[in-house]
Amino acid sequence: PGSRWFYVPEGRLTESTHTQANDWGLMVLPDSLGDSVGWMGYWYEHGSTLVDRTIYNRGYPNADSATRLDDLEDAGISHDLDHLYGDPTPCKIGAFKSPGGDSNWNRVIDHSCDAGAGQSGSPLYLYSPNTGDPVVTGVHIASSCGQTTNHPACGPNDDTPLRAVRLTPDHTDTIAYFREAFQ
Repeated sequence: PGSRWFYVPEGRLTESTHTQANDWGLMVLPDSLGDSVGWMGYWYEHGSTLVDRTIYNRGYPNADSATRLDDLEDAGISHDLDHLYGDPTPCKIGAFKSPGGDSNWNRVIDHSCDAGAGQSGSPLYLYSPNTGDPVVTGVHIASSCGQTTNHPACGPNDDTPLRAVRLTPDHTDTIAYFREAFQ
């Protein structure tokens, strides 16, 4: 089944105005998929608090990224092509970039979560300090040096070579608006 409706921020669809801060979207599915597979909430925090949280990433590496998957195998990490992958090691949050929006929060963060080709759009998540439930706090979008942690293309001091769009109050307001509209 396809989507019932989708939203992408202004500037996301036109190459000339595309920025990493706008590299996210929402999709409303025709059925409540979460009722059968489970739900993740969403969460935002000030940067000074977020850097102290234990963050994880899960996603689906592309079968065409054989080199990346060989790196996983060399590291002794089990993987399966086109199946959910997630390094059990927590991630580190690095620099905060792209201030903007009504809240003027930095919308892009560097991170060390292990991710391969095909994992763009996968969640950076933590466990809610209030409920203990998993909550999305960012969306993986790219690599800042074209590769992943410990790859020769990254500098020796680049311990957060990946990028994510971070959830901010503006993002959660948008999510809440559309959740209400499509209930």
